[in-house]
Amino acid sequence: MTASNLATATAAVCEQAQLFGTAPGPDEYDNRDVWDGDDATAAVAEAIRILAAGVAPDGTQLADERENLLWGIVNAFHAQTTRLERAVDRMTPEIKDLQRAQDGTELRAGELERLTDRVRNLNDRRDAFEALRDTAADAYKTH
Repeated sequence: MTASNLATATAAVCEQAQLFGTAPGPDEYDNRDVWDGDDATAAVAEAIRILAAGVAPDGTQLADERENLLWGIVNAFHAQTTRLERAVDRMTPEIKDLQRAQDGTELRAGELERLTDRVRNLNDRRDAFEALRDTAADAYKTH
């Protein structure tokens, strides 16, 4: 690859990152905000309201399906929470093994730090989905 092609490829990557943002890879620490809790919970509550009033309003046949529809949304958030908990559970033994294997080398410490950061990210996401699930459940009760 020539220097001009490399510059062009680098410019293209930078342009895409500027337009659409970047996300760290699966083995990299993710320092982005987990979420905007107020906006996300308000959006979930509004989505439940819209579905209840717009898709399955009183006086229509779909109103008979409203409970199942809305509960399905609550369940989707619960399923996501459970999936994230399982991912953390699968990583926990590996963290313990890495802690026991610490030999003072930077390589071992880096592996442990990377995995610990990943678990922290997943726990933060799980907490966010728990809050969204609870918001959806409260909106479900209301409608």
